[in-house]
Amino acid sequence: MQANISNPVAASNIAEAAGINVRALQRLFRKTYAATPTQVLLQKRIALAREMILNGEALSVRQVAAQLQFSNPTRFSKLYSRFHAQTPSHEIRQGKAQPNGPAETNQ
Repeated sequence: MQANISNPVAASNIAEAAGINVRALQRLFRKTYAATPTQVLLQKRIALAREMILNGEALSVRQVAAQLQFSNPTRFSKLYSRFHAQTPSHEIRQGKAQPNGPAETNQ
């Protein structure tokens, strides 16, 4: 999953790679992560988006969304905001405003 984070991935692809059927994969994910494979992939993509933004690798919301397989930048922005309580565009602008590039956060 992590190796293909920037590629289109479906639960059937993950199940096939694991050598199990989709239903078994869903059961295992629910048991292990308390989430579906799609939800786990979404969380990983949002985390990578955050990393890209904080590292100054993101030029725009549209660029990050496309790179991480979100077909709709607005939907990506809403999902990102749900996880991080800040829009990605705000964080990109904030990083560009720093004199030496993106600032490290002390969290």
